[in-house]
Amino acid sequence: MIKLLNAGQLASIPSAPVRFESRINGDQLAWFYGVNYSPYLFEVLDDSGLVRGVLPPGEKVIPLQVRSEYLVLNPVATILSTPVVPASAWAVYVDVAEQEPEVAMLLGTVPSEAASVSTTGGAIAGQAGLEAAASEGYLWNGASWVPASSASAANLVAQSGAGVQLSAPPGEWTVPSNLGVGNGASAVRAAGGAGVRHVARRVGFGISSKVAIAATTLTVVLRDGASGAGTIVDSWVFDLPAAIVSPPIVIREEISLAGSPATAMALEFTAGLANLNCYCTLSGYDAS
Repeated sequence: MIKLLNAGQLASIPSAPVRFESRINGDQLAWFYGVNYSPYLFEVLDDSGLVRGVLPPGEKVIPLQVRSEYLVLNPVATILSTPVVPASAWAVYVDVAEQEPEVAMLLGTVPSEAASVSTTGGAIAGQAGLEAAASEGYLWNGASWVPASSASAANLVAQSGAGVQLSAPPGEWTVPSNLGVGNGASAVRAAGGAGVRHVARRVGFGISSKVAIAATTLTVVLRDGASGAGTIVDSWVFDLPAAIVSPPIVIREEISLAGSPATAMALEFTAGLANLNCYCTLSGYDAS
């Protein structure tokens, strides 16, 4: 991405179009990508003078399938009365790519050159700071640059989403258990290696009976640790009458409970009951 216009050139709306090399061959789709930190609206023209789209304040991606040696930004009007960055940080960046770029920033939350970046090499301001933020894995949170956070065990147990970029969730393991009528089901994920934490993402369990059971109180627990011994981190209690039990099913999703390092995790009924069928499933992923 190149800086086509700087703050000095944007002190007032440019009086003439600005061109930049694109060399689009037209044989396949290409994308114009512009980031406009100014209050002005620009038309995007090909080298024949045909308008292919507009670049308002903020970001814009324009698909192009035309042969053009260069593209032109033609200033049209001032459309933003209150710019989102100070005048000293006004700039216009442009690029042409063969793959569609991801638009990550929104008008009103764009980073400016005035925002210095505290990188591993010290504070950096200006365009060099923006480039350092990108190269060192910093993310814009709407007000400042923050270091990008990986899905490490340490970050997961910190219970904070700061520095996390939107992404697809990891693949998950699943442990089911049904030990038969009269037995309490117990789904156990064995301990991982050193530093590996199990992260529970969803739990599901249910009960049923074909004949009447004795009245009882039934408890289901999620343990950070081995079956029958680990610390209880969540629990569910059911008071059952002396009757035939119709099949209730409980499913709890998106819980994100991180266990201890190198420790098993268990979802289980604390006891079985004659004539009662118990079953459960524990799902999650591992982090280290």
